[in-house]
Amino acid sequence: MSIDRDPDPTRAADAEAARPEAQGAAGPEPVLTASETAAIEAAFREELRAEHEARLEKLKAQKERARSAAREGRENARMLAENTVKERLREQFQKENGYKRYTDSTGREFWLPPEEYAFRMKRREGRQRNRILEPAELNKRRIWLFYVGLFFLAVLVGAMIAR
Repeated sequence: MSIDRDPDPTRAADAEAARPEAQGAAGPEPVLTASETAAIEAAFREELRAEHEARLEKLKAQKERARSAAREGRENARMLAENTVKERLREQFQKENGYKRYTDSTGREFWLPPEEYAFRMKRREGRQRNRILEPAELNKRRIWLFYVGLFFLAVLVGAMIAR
């Protein structure tokens, strides 16, 4: 028995069949014909070309998105700088012209010129003076009248059910 032999008999048989001397003079029969092989190669090359084109398009789109994001970042930074300058100028202008901060009834804040601020404050004071606040005694009487009426209604409904 030789040392270089494989102990697995199935592998040894497969290896023996694959040797060119065991296959005969012509070699193994081809599974595909030459035209089939050419057709498969052409189709696969076309798939590879399409895959390559798709990758290039994807790369182009990624680069465009990156450029767009960088452009938007620069535009946002520019707008932020512009708004900072505008806000500083607005505050300076309002101080020079005596603007005052006014909060309306919904809680929004405005900076108004002195004339408009005075007008709105005068109008606000006028509205508050015209309100008639109910005295606490009148309010208590109304509540007691409500409860008395409710009591009589309950007695009436109870009497109707009892019949």
